Amino acid sequence: MSKTRGPTGSGNKGEVCPDYDKNNKKVSDRETGLQCEICEIWFHAKCQTVPEETYKLMQHESIHWFCYGCNKGIGKVIQSLAGLQARQDQLETRQQDMEIKVQELEQTVGEPQMKSHRQMKANLAEETLVKSSERSWVDIVAQEVEKKIR
Repeated sequence: MSKTRGPTGSGNKGEVCPDYDKNNKKVSDRETGLQCEICEIWFHAKCQTVPEETYKLMQHESIHWFCYGCNKGIGKVIQSLAGLQARQDQLETRQQDMEIKVQELEQTVGEPQMKSHRQMKANLAEETLVKSSERSWVDIVAQEVEKKIR
């Protein structure tokens, strides 16, 4: 909120209004003055063509005020800030989406790996059983052949 000064306002005494003709007259506590929220310089309300009614309203309401010099550039600054905020929001949304996808991938990849691991164990056990059975069968056949040869 901008500061106002005058019969009901407050502020630093003796600050110079750069717009008061070329004399750089100081803004006193008895004069209607406004402090720019950007450059923080005090100006006479009349030097900035602020009507008396507007000045009175500014003393009671939360109204932002910028001097002419700062007001020229503030539009661009606000647009830039709005653009940055939109980009920040997009990045945060994308980050949240990526976090969800990573969790899904971890679950998806994790489950097949577990299945694969279980399957490999089962296959190994089956191969071991088959090999031991084959050996036993081979051993049995070999024994039977030896018996018949002798």
